[in-house]
Amino acid sequence: MTECTIGRVWIHGDGVTERVYDLQDTDLKDLEEALEEVEKTHEQHVKECRKVYNRVDTVEVNEFIDTFYKLQDIIYQINVQKGFWDEERSDAEAIALMHSELSEALESARKGWAKDDKIPEYTGVEAELADTIIRIMDFAGRHDLDIASALFDKLEYNIERPFKHGKKF
Repeated sequence: MTECTIGRVWIHGDGVTERVYDLQDTDLKDLEEALEEVEKTHEQHVKECRKVYNRVDTVEVNEFIDTFYKLQDIIYQINVQKGFWDEERSDAEAIALMHSELSEALESARKGWAKDDKIPEYTGVEAELADTIIRIMDFAGRHDLDIASALFDKLEYNIERPFKHGKKF
């Protein structure tokens, strides 16, 4: 990622190295070489990510998507039967409930990854992350969202993004 301000250019290469060039004191050729190095690093990261991503074949992707949709529908129908959709709730409330499950997972991790009190064969982190996914799939079922396909499309998009998506963390 390259950021420019008046008189200075920051080049973020591998996510660790950060260089600042003062354009008044730096030869433009040096800057071009640094940008080429960043591009090579990015291309290598993309290549390595594609290698990992290509381990999944199209049949597996389609099976995952089909299974995801079935589970999404089951979760939504169970939640309808349990009364969670008797009254319409706002999207903000539903998303806040997803967030609350993530917060519960964080609290469980902060307490040392103890066994869950409701399903003790799993840690509290596992149980709360499962609750998060259940809430997401319920919401997706309610609104007929294509989360399963979006998951793969977003992964494909992220492969092309810079290291750490151009951010510090």
